[in-house]
Amino acid sequence: IVQGGRTESKPTIFIVSGDEGLAGLYHEALEHMIKPQSEVHCFLRAEVALRAIESANRQPDLLISHYLLHSNKDSSMTGLELIRRCKKGAPNLKTVLASGLALKEIRQILQVSDTQPDALLQVPFDVEELASVVEPLLHGDARSAGKITQ
Repeated sequence: IVQGGRTESKPTIFIVSGDEGLAGLYHEALEHMIKPQSEVHCFLRAEVALRAIESANRQPDLLISHYLLHSNKDSSMTGLELIRRCKKGAPNLKTVLASGLALKEIRQILQVSDTQPDALLQVPFDVEELASVVEPLLHGDARSAGKITQ
């Protein structure tokens, strides 16, 4: 697709979740929700996702990471630390931090952090909530994304 003199490509989304089943749900929802269809890559380990971003010829358009990557016993990296490290090398990367923690806990964590995601997503969520966070970020309207869903 050519738009405004440049070639439009499918948006690339990286998902990092320690839960394989949840990663699969993101993948399924995002591939069918985002038009043109998106290219979705799921990672169970933050370190693998970080290496993929650092070595990519083209950085992803969006990174969605869970705050707690609990199933990775060999990893101490949180989703917020992953976002910090990714933004260090790719400052324009759009990011979403997903969490099942209480909103009060996540707000306290973010208040003392030097890293801020572009948007937050409360887990569990439905497809409409996911779309309301992801689509504005992919289309350059970060102001309408990022509401913490209840």
